[in-house]
Amino acid sequence: MAAIKYAAAPVFAVMAILQAVRFFEKWPVTINHFSVPLWASAVAAVAFATLAVAVWRDDGRNRR
Repeated sequence: MAAIKYAAAPVFAVMAILQAVRFFEKWPVTINHFSVPLWASAVAAVAFATLAVAVWRDDGRNRR
């Protein structure tokens, strides 16, 4: 399971950084004629950063 930690945490971190850059640089995103609001990128950046930290700090023990 350690391999997942070393693969997932950096991926989540990069996604958080890209979402934060999109938020601060105000890059427009349109999906199927729908304009994605900037606040969604702020929420996504916080969520991805939280996931990156959680995956990195997880010790891998089974919890019950």
